Amino acid sequence: MACIDFFTEEESAKIILDEILPQILPHDIEWNVYSFRGKKDMLGKLLFRLRAYHHTPLAFRKVVVLIDSDHQDCIELKSELEQIAAKAGLPTKTSGCESFRVVNRIVVEELEAWFFGDVQALSSAYSSVPKSLSGRRGYEFPDKIHDPAE
Repeated sequence: MACIDFFTEEESAKIILDEILPQILPHDIEWNVYSFRGKKDMLGKLLFRLRAYHHTPLAFRKVVVLIDSDHQDCIELKSELEQIAAKAGLPTKTSGCESFRVVNRIVVEELEAWFFGDVQALSSAYSSVPKSLSGRRGYEFPDKIHDPAE
């Protein structure tokens, strides 16, 4: 059975993923969400955690790392994540390896901005959200929405 482990830097991201993953992942995929105590904690422990996956017998186990940019240079942060995975002996999706084990993703503004990436789904779930929202000024690019949690 395929399995995806998600690493998030904070508990709030875990709460969101625990809610939406059962709705978007196929039923034959097992998943787990593990949160850290902030970005510094995650970056400090990530190599140790990923090394454990290097020796796992489950070839179908993948890891998705979700981390906020917190206005850090995204290219530098992505490079740091890629280097950590390489030190752990795990190929990443970015490396182009077909049998990648790690997917590193940077949450540019806030995790809540992701919801604005699918306005049709938002509109279906919340009748007060108009289907034309993505065409409105300020909502064209979800990662540029100031304070999307509001």
